[in-house]
Amino acid sequence: MANSFTAPTSGSGLIPSPDAVVSGQIIQADTISRLGNMLNYAHAQLGCSPVVSQGWPDGVFSVIGTPAAPNARWRIPIPSNAHSTLLIHVKADNSSNAGSITLEELTNNNTSTINLTSTSRWYEGTLSVGAQAGTYLEITATADATAGTTTISYLSLQWQPLSSPLAAGVVDSKHSSSDITPMGANRSAADYPLSSARGVALLNSLKELAKRPRVFFAWSGLQNAAPITAPKSMLPSDFQTKSALSRKWGGSRAREHEYEAHIYAATHGNGDDREIIWRDQRATIPAAQIAPAWQTLTTDEPERVNERPPAADLELLRDGPTLPRESALRAPASPIWSMVVWGP
Repeated sequence: MANSFTAPTSGSGLIPSPDAVVSGQIIQADTISRLGNMLNYAHAQLGCSPVVSQGWPDGVFSVIGTPAAPNARWRIPIPSNAHSTLLIHVKADNSSNAGSITLEELTNNNTSTINLTSTSRWYEGTLSVGAQAGTYLEITATADATAGTTTISYLSLQWQPLSSPLAAGVVDSKHSSSDITPMGANRSAADYPLSSARGVALLNSLKELAKRPRVFFAWSGLQNAAPITAPKSMLPSDFQTKSALSRKWGGSRAREHEYEAHIYAATHGNGDDREIIWRDQRATIPAAQIAPAWQTLTTDEPERVNERPPAADLELLRDGPTLPRESALRAPASPIWSMVVWGP
C-alpha cells in the first residue's frame, strides 16, 4: 500500500475534475485515486520553489581571506517535517582555485561547503538540516578565500521535493493544527471502501497544505565583504528596485491566510530610532539597538492590486518594504540587514 504518486501533468486524466466532487454526484471509479495522487504530489512538491534567489553583480560579493563572521543570512520557511534537505545552486569562482562558500543552518549547525575553482560557473550542493521543531530556520552564507579572491555572483536555495513513494505514517502539522496523511495508492483504487476516517484525513491534509508558505521576497545585505561598495543594509534606491511581484489569491482573506515579514534589523548608532514599514505594518527599531535582531511582522493579504497584465488574467501584488518619509532627514542606510516575506 505504497504512498506513491505521479506528476499530474505526466498523463491524461490524472487531475481530478472539480465537477466529480460536487454534492450529489456519483463517485466515479477513479475519483478517489486521483485525489489521493494529487494530495501526495502536492505534499511532495508544494513549497519547494526557491526560498532564496539573490544575485550580486560587478563582483560586489567578493572576499579576500577568511571573514570573521557570515557574509549574508536569511530566514526561510520549512515546508513540512518530512522536508529536510536544501538544494544549493551557486555561481562563483576563486581567482587562485582556493576558495569556497559554506552554508550553515543555525538550529542544528549543519553545514555544506562547496569548493570553488578559477572558472566562473554553476556549482551544486545539498544541505541536510536535520529535525526542525519550528516553522522556519535561519541560514547563513560565508565565502572564503585561502588564496586569491572569491567572488559569488548568484545563490539559490530551495527545498528538495519528496520522492515517490512517500514514507508511511502521518506527518505532524507545521503551519496549522492539522496533520498530513499520505494516501496509499492501492487503497485509493476502485472497489475499496471509502471510510469517513479517510475523508477526514484528506480534509485535514488539505488544510495544512493550504497554509504551507511560499517565499515572495528574499534579500540580504553583505557583511565582511571586500568591496567598500558592498551594501551592508538596504539603501534608499533599493526600496524601489528590490521588490517582487506575486500572484494575489482570491479568497485569501476569507481563508484567514497570514503573511509574514522576517526582518533582521539594527540602527547605525547615530542616535535616531528607525522605522520599518511593510504593507500596513510598522516596527520601530530603537536607537540603542545597534546589534541586529530579528523582527516579525504579520498581516493579511492586501486588498489593493498593484498590477493586472493585459495578456494574463492575473492579479499581482508588489511586495517589499516601504521607505519611511523621515529617512530623508536621517542616515541614508536603512536599518534592514536582511528581509524575507512569505505566505500561502
